[in-house]
Amino acid sequence: MGRKQQITRGARLARDDLSDLTDEELLLARDQVLDEFATALEMLHIACGAPPKLALKKQADKDGRCPLPTSTLSEVFNGKKLPGLDFTMELIRQLRPDDAGLQDEWRARWAEAKYTTTQAAKAQKRLEKDADQARDRAAGAIDRLREETAAELQRASLLRAEAEKALTEAQAEADAMRAEANEAARKLIDTAKAEAEALFEQAHAKRPPGPFVIDVDPDDWGRLQQQAASLSSKTVKCLVCNHRFSTTQAPSVLGRTQCPRCDTFLDVRGRPTGN
Repeated sequence: MGRKQQITRGARLARDDLSDLTDEELLLARDQVLDEFATALEMLHIACGAPPKLALKKQADKDGRCPLPTSTLSEVFNGKKLPGLDFTMELIRQLRPDDAGLQDEWRARWAEAKYTTTQAAKAQKRLEKDADQARDRAAGAIDRLREETAAELQRASLLRAEAEKALTEAQAEADAMRAEANEAARKLIDTAKAEAEALFEQAHAKRPPGPFVIDVDPDDWGRLQQQAASLSSKTVKCLVCNHRFSTTQAPSVLGRTQCPRCDTFLDVRGRPTGN
């Protein structure tokens, strides 16, 4: 026997069987009970000649015991709801006025159906409570997840800010090091230039100024005068700077003439003597 058949049998025959059902199965048993209750009423209605719902309503109003609204009759016959006991008994009396045994049978049937629907209503409340708790847990989990996500985003934002700060500091440090290196290089260049200029000035200062002057022994002075007189009318071309000049324009010492332009000592042919 299948589980659905067991549910149907338990809902229809014994209250004790309902204790073994889960809440979901109780809801299924309730639907089955309502369907069976409505089917049984409809079959009784047909067996009694299927009097119109409006006629049943009017007769019940006339008898004055319990009203039978046509809308409620439709819901009951369609299995949408379980009617009250007074409603059920009035409908049975309208269909079989003189059948006391039938009324007792339907009173017991109604009690069984009522018990099942009552248990199902409790089960539905439990399920709704569980659903609410599950929704609350899910909402709590979502809130925690949102908080954790917000915290992670905040941490990521802080890390990004720190990274940007570190990058800015590194850039500033690199710029400072570059500027320092440029300044050091400039100072080195300036120092090298200054040292070069100092060396140039020192070398220039060591060069004897022209015209060249040399001390001559008095004993040789006459001889030097004679040599100078012999060279006084000569023209010399400096082979160093190509300057032509008269020997009278530059001093001559020991047969060497100093070029007045480049200060080079030349022999009589204008060649540098190397001294």
